[in-house]
Amino acid sequence: MINTIHIDNTFPICWVDKYDANGNLYFELLWADEIRELAKTRRVVLNLYSETGSMAAAFSESDEYVVLTLDLEHGYDMLRENPLGFKEDLEEWCGITQIDGIIGNAPCTDFAGSGARWWADKDAGKGFTDEYEKDHCYAKSTTDLHVTMAELVLLYVDFLEPRFWIVENPVGRINSLVPAVEQYGKPLWVNPNEYAGWANVDTEELNELDRIRAKDGVDVTTEEARLIVICNAYTKKTGLWGCFNRDLVKKEIEPVKGNTFGSPLMRFGGKSQKTKASRSKTPLGLSRAIFEANK
Repeated sequence: MINTIHIDNTFPICWVDKYDANGNLYFELLWADEIRELAKTRRVVLNLYSETGSMAAAFSESDEYVVLTLDLEHGYDMLRENPLGFKEDLEEWCGITQIDGIIGNAPCTDFAGSGARWWADKDAGKGFTDEYEKDHCYAKSTTDLHVTMAELVLLYVDFLEPRFWIVENPVGRINSLVPAVEQYGKPLWVNPNEYAGWANVDTEELNELDRIRAKDGVDVTTEEARLIVICNAYTKKTGLWGCFNRDLVKKEIEPVKGNTFGSPLMRFGGKSQKTKASRSKTPLGLSRAIFEANK
């Protein structure tokens, strides 16, 4: 993850997405010259607004790529910087002249249809109290702020000219508030269970999913709900906009209800940033399908 735009060879500037021996994603602090060495033999993908790094996880797994994540939770404020300056600094200090891909997880809080009943209040600025955000991007509401953040993804695309780019968002109104996301057409709609087979679910887990599926959402335990999520065996319709290969190979697993309403994600409610990030994580199976189609 790029940690600051003020890059030089004596300043640690980058958190790079990596996997440990147990398959857990982590972030390693590197210096400009270390990024330069990696970029000599690897293609570079930018992952924007992704606290967890999950959308680009499959690219992070590959030794053909280095993934740099720009996200406020990790110290990079895209609202304060600009894509042209970022491009110039990457070239000068890291020797990176070409970005292979950009994956943008535009904040969905004010776009998602699941929160439509609060749209009017959000648009009117109710509950928007962050003075820094108001002053910095001239936003009058959280809706203004998140529209600006989504538009910034497209600015990075314009300045960096990647080979492919993707903007992810759930069913909602991002296409009406940020119409430029549809410059390459309507979104590709996906569900986690359609690509769950890419997550390497084993026979024991498949058998356990069959057992839980038979409950039809009744008396499903928290641990059982976690297994459903880990195996990507649930539905959560999400759109992928942009310029990328849309021929994703499906490896479907029949969805499993996590409660009587359906989605196991509803078991993990709460308003904390950590909980919200957990619910918004891109399933690993989908990430791998995107990687295989666009590598």
